[in-house]
Amino acid sequence: MRYQITGFGDCVEDIFILAPSKLLVTGRYFGSKKIYLSFPYGDKLSIKEMHYDLGGSACNAIVAMAKLNIKVALSTVLGSNALNSETFDVFRQYNISTEYVEKGDHGKLGVSLILAGPTGDRTILMYREANDFSKIDVKSIVKNSDAIYVAGIAEYSALLQGKILKALRGTNKKLFINPSGYQLQKDLATLKKMVARCEAVSMNFEEAQMLIGRTDMEIKEMLALIKKMGTKKIIITKGREGAYYHDSSSFYQITPYKIKAKGGAGSGDAFFGTFIACQMKGESVERSLEMAAINGAYVAAYYGAQKGQLGWKELKQIVKRDGVKVKKI
Repeated sequence: MRYQITGFGDCVEDIFILAPSKLLVTGRYFGSKKIYLSFPYGDKLSIKEMHYDLGGSACNAIVAMAKLNIKVALSTVLGSNALNSETFDVFRQYNISTEYVEKGDHGKLGVSLILAGPTGDRTILMYREANDFSKIDVKSIVKNSDAIYVAGIAEYSALLQGKILKALRGTNKKLFINPSGYQLQKDLATLKKMVARCEAVSMNFEEAQMLIGRTDMEIKEMLALIKKMGTKKIIITKGREGAYYHDSSSFYQITPYKIKAKGGAGSGDAFFGTFIACQMKGESVERSLEMAAINGAYVAAYYGAQKGQLGWKELKQIVKRDGVKVKKI
């Protein structure tokens, strides 16, 4: 079977923890100021609420595309326990092909513990199962897909990168990536090769700083520098400030869609997945960014990386009714 796009990456269980801490501490990270969510060391703290949802960067984006009527598949490795069975149920619900899902030796699903802060942002603690991604037939998958999406690359899935680049060689198939912390910290050289081959890259502001190795640049300079690495389009998200976009002809700033934020986890995945889907449907860059901002914001309104994702009909109605400011800078 042929797919408009196939994603490579992981699926995890997201556990949203609403802890009582209201203490934010300012420190340093990668040479710049960083706010830390703080808890008293050695104490026992009661949790106010917990929420569960399916997550994982690649999974979130592929679900977003599927809800917008894009024919998708996800290539990953899953075990055999109940949580993995629930993952298959989600795939069936949204017509996501499981043709390229391999069975792993480990029964568990990976976990992301999402600590919600007092201002609507979050800190995420990630655990990934040591699944064998070498059994994935990358060459065959690329052959049967019009485009490739890569996100959530970790230690055990890192071997996919070289195989994907090799399979794409000599083709005009589009590559979209959302870099992971592992790629930025442990495998920057391979990541830069992928960026050079990309149709579009999306990352947050701190990740962009890590990619370019600098913290002293204005946003337009950062966009331009990453664009020079080879990608045709670059998106940098910047929390409550919105997002920024650059291609060969334009710079855009995307104003945040006003909605009360709760979780935040998965909103960037929905943003990028929506942008890709809209581009595949022939929407303009401006309209694609507008719809991406709305869908990302609706995810942030829920505790769950996929719960707020909109379908095509809903998204068109909201963008017509409310809209989002996308302006050239």
